[in-house]
Amino acid sequence: MRLFFRPLIRLMDQLRQVQDMDLDVRFYNSYFTEVNQLERAFEDLVKRLKEYRNFLPDHLLNGKDDESSESATVAESKTEAEIMLTKNSAGSVHHSLDNQSTRSATGVKKNRMFAIGVEKKPVSIVTVRMTNIAKLLSGQDVSRETIISQLGQVIDAVHKIAKTSGGQVSRFDPEFIELVWNGMRSERNHVLFACNAASRIYKRISELTQHFDFCLEPRVFVSSGNAYVGNIGCSSLRQFTVIGEPTETIQGMNGLNDWGASVLIDGKLASHVKQKYQVRPVQPILLHESNFLQEPIHIYELGSSIEIKDDEWMYEMEEAKANSRWEEYTDAYDKFVAGNYNIAKHELMQYVENYGTDNLAERMITLCESYNGQSKGSLLRTVYTLQSQDKIQEI
Repeated sequence: MRLFFRPLIRLMDQLRQVQDMDLDVRFYNSYFTEVNQLERAFEDLVKRLKEYRNFLPDHLLNGKDDESSESATVAESKTEAEIMLTKNSAGSVHHSLDNQSTRSATGVKKNRMFAIGVEKKPVSIVTVRMTNIAKLLSGQDVSRETIISQLGQVIDAVHKIAKTSGGQVSRFDPEFIELVWNGMRSERNHVLFACNAASRIYKRISELTQHFDFCLEPRVFVSSGNAYVGNIGCSSLRQFTVIGEPTETIQGMNGLNDWGASVLIDGKLASHVKQKYQVRPVQPILLHESNFLQEPIHIYELGSSIEIKDDEWMYEMEEAKANSRWEEYTDAYDKFVAGNYNIAKHELMQYVENYGTDNLAERMITLCESYNGQSKGSLLRTVYTLQSQDKIQEI
């Protein structure tokens, strides 16, 4: 009797794994032909599901990690089912497989993840934009196979960093990847996790593209704020969605690509992380026809972490120098905003002379020269959020 029930118990374990999209299933051979046929059919199904899984959103795959209490309930149900299979006759096997308690916790979890509806909550968003993809594919310089292969390395790196830092992919196409923290998975320190991931993503993409056969020009943007998060759609088609302040802010940041900054963040984020990261101002923007933001948003560049661990004391002097460097830039920026263009230009030119090429500093020098002799200028830009009005105006 045990010889007959043991493969059925293993099959139940495998089914529970697949229920939670854990497809790393170990398969066995059995003395019984019918059980072997079930195992082989199930193995083929899992192989196909592994291919389908690549097209599923992260929050559906990682949902089981959020509900430790549910996992405990499932574990208890598993123990009860095994006891029933071991002790009862063959006639009771069907009853135990259909036992509602075995599946109730998973059912609750799945319903929550698949339900249509949104909730308002604070989230942090990282957007990775990669320009020139369409132009590269239509060109003749690099083969499409090479472009797709090397682009895949970037996408894989972004995805891995997001997963290891608690983020999920909310939107994705070859030129645009949107990651969200505190979306379907609750994360108290989502702001710091998002900034850390953004910094790592930019660094990793920069390392990868040094060996590429084409120029990718990555741009990374980070914003945080209240948003409506959830699934929008109908019974036959639905999409995980984030709508609100951070998404509109990042739309505005897209217009600042020409400034050449590495990672751009909004002002609220900058004030939150300035004790842990270098930050320096880039430009304030005003989103035209925005539904969520009516005041100008100050944009900053995110630099390196300034936290020194106990075993990194030897780098403290170097970090202090880097902080001083960005403070010099910020002082010159403040003078420009105050209308002291000649003084700002002189300090920025000294800055470039001391530290070498710097895209933001050189752009500010150009602005100082254009504003000099005129009435007090402003860095404020109006950014049109509607795609049909995709333009930027300097005021």
